[in-house]
Amino acid sequence: MKTSLVKQMGAVGGESAALMVLPDVFNAPVQVQETGLPPAPPYVQFMTRKAGSWEDTARAIPGLEPGNAVLFRPTERAVRLSPFRCHFVTGKQYWAQTDDSYKLESVRFEPTDEYTEYVDSVLLLYVGDALIPATCRFRGATCKAAQKMAGALQQAGTPEWGTLSPEHRASLGAPHPFARFFATVSTGAGTARGSGRVFVKADAAISPSGVVEATAVGNAFRDEAFKSALQEIAETYKRRVEEVTEVSGGR
Repeated sequence: MKTSLVKQMGAVGGESAALMVLPDVFNAPVQVQETGLPPAPPYVQFMTRKAGSWEDTARAIPGLEPGNAVLFRPTERAVRLSPFRCHFVTGKQYWAQTDDSYKLESVRFEPTDEYTEYVDSVLLLYVGDALIPATCRFRGATCKAAQKMAGALQQAGTPEWGTLSPEHRASLGAPHPFARFFATVSTGAGTARGSGRVFVKADAAISPSGVVEATAVGNAFRDEAFKSALQEIAETYKRRVEEVTEVSGGR
């Protein structure tokens, strides 16, 4: 006997709604930042040979290639993620100029010539059977993936989301928009015309969450270790907000 996906999603969502309490920093509109320093762990980095951590990471991950995404955690081995699945919890787009160490020099919140696009974000990453909260800074050509996820996050919070397909309608059982979809992010390296510079690019395929994803998110929010890790990520995100806002001067 077949079981309705809509009913399954509704049951999972209803049970977990009271448990899925996000840190307060996610409940208010915020701006995010580029710090010029490695983000506090856990974090995702898009690797290039110019990265200061390239040699050590390449030794730890045989076959590492430019353009691969890697998850760094303070007490775990680095994990190559390319491609990776995630939930996009929050993020902010901005444009910045930095020095050679990527320290912020100037920030704008509208497209500006000679400024590089950034999207700082909080992701919930699927790593094996675990759901890991992490920060991720999208920059330049990797921002395409972040833009798609941010668009899905916005749409998933509207009634229109449920009209897209029966699966989208079923995902409305999740209490938060970020849990109603997941993204499969693919990454790679490209070469700039003219300069020959190697850059990292990323794209995202958006899918409505099913029972597997709803269960994973619900179970995560029952886990005290997960909630503690998410709170740490929230604090990192908040510090970035404060710095980028200061550098922007309100512009």
